[in-house]
Amino acid sequence: MSFADIEAEKFLQIRRTHADRRVNAMDRLTDDVINELIQLCLPLYHIKANHGRPYTRLETMVRVHLLQVSLNLSDLEMESYLASDMVARSFCRVSSTHQFISDSTILRFRHFIEQHGLAQKLLERTVSLAAEAEACSFEMVAADGTFIEAPSSTKNKAHARDPEMASGKKANTWHFGMKEHIAACSESGIIYGTVAAPANEHDITQGDLLKGLEKMVFLDSGYIGCATSAASHPANSGAACGCFCANPAFPEKPALNIPLGASPRQRAAPHGRSSSLGQAE
Repeated sequence: MSFADIEAEKFLQIRRTHADRRVNAMDRLTDDVINELIQLCLPLYHIKANHGRPYTRLETMVRVHLLQVSLNLSDLEMESYLASDMVARSFCRVSSTHQFISDSTILRFRHFIEQHGLAQKLLERTVSLAAEAEACSFEMVAADGTFIEAPSSTKNKAHARDPEMASGKKANTWHFGMKEHIAACSESGIIYGTVAAPANEHDITQGDLLKGLEKMVFLDSGYIGCATSAASHPANSGAACGCFCANPAFPEKPALNIPLGASPRQRAAPHGRSSSLGQAE
């Protein structure tokens, strides 16, 4: 720790009161939680070399990655944020004078995460740690899908669009790219599951997004009629699961309680107040 860091400690508590609430929330993570995530990356992380670019500690890069995902910043924005925010540097264990995290360093670490498939492992471990700490529950969840746009231009070397992308329509607007289906705890907002699919695939094909431990699920009308229901999941056999789907005909009325695997007769029930049996009263 340098003299500059010691001097900065005097103002750190004052800066915390004005810092972004998401940064303060991340700053409450204990070292044990961070170490759990570090152990997932440690076997694959490169060792320190005596040549080339300056070596960056794995703990620092994991903390930078977590903060970047939490704030939804690009690599260049994350570099600027670390340079300007004292609380963010404190969380990431970045010295005030002797260390500088460039956008290219952040980019290479993201590629490292993608190359070794660590993103899903980090998410699963984070969710399990949150569940162990009783910070989130799987009994009441909400799920929805959102479009992730991709370049639709063919002005590239292959003179073609990305074959993994597709076109999908929402309302009167067409989107080209992928569709991300996200399930989160309704009480805490913690995301515990994601599924990426082409934009032209319907929401009803993504029933595997649920874990089967849910007791109450809130969805939009696109998920009505999904073949795979949480109630029929092996992990939830014999348990009752209520699924509340948005009412597309009457948005101002209560949501319809319709099972994910509802029959056409249940889905065609008159729109009205929801009931526990999935039939309108």
